[in-house]
Amino acid sequence: MQNKEILTAREYLNQAFYLEQKILDKTLDLCKLNSDILKCTQSYGDDPPQQHNDNSTEIKIHNYIDKCEKIKAEIIEEADALLVLKWEMRKKILQISEPKFQNVLIYRHWHCHKWSKVKAEMGYKDIRSVYRVHDKAVLAFIKKHGNSFSKICNNLTTSNPDKSVI
Repeated sequence: MQNKEILTAREYLNQAFYLEQKILDKTLDLCKLNSDILKCTQSYGDDPPQQHNDNSTEIKIHNYIDKCEKIKAEIIEEADALLVLKWEMRKKILQISEPKFQNVLIYRHWHCHKWSKVKAEMGYKDIRSVYRVHDKAVLAFIKKHGNSFSKICNNLTTSNPDKSVI
C-alpha cells in the first residue's frame, strides 16, 4: 500500500510553481551540459590510440551524453506531471463561482505569475489588494474542495521558507 502525502489547499495550488521551477532548473542544467560538450576537444599525445585513461575525450563525451539523456527523461516526466496537475487544478479553480477569485488563482497558480504580474493583469494599484483577494480566493477554493489534497508529484518540495512564492 502506497502512503500518499496529504497537502493543504495552498500547498496543492503551489505545486505547479515548484514543479515549473524544477523543470526550468533542469533545462538550464541541460543547456550547461550541452555547452560543456561543445568545449570537449580531442588531444593528441604520445600515447598509442588504443590506450584510454580516465580523462579521455571519448569517456567525457559519453558521460555528458548519459547525463543529458537522464536529465531529458526527468524533464519529460516532470512536464507530464505538470500538465496533469495544471489541468486538474484549472478544473477545480473554474468551479469557484466568483470570477475575480478564479482570475487571481489562474494567474498566480496556473500561469505561475509573480505577484507583481498578477497585480498588473488584474488592474490593481496596490499589491496588498491582490494578497487580500488571493486569500479570499483560497478560502473559496477550500470551501468548494476542502483543505486536503494528494500530492501529484512525490519528489516535489512544497514547503517554502520564502513566503513570497506563496
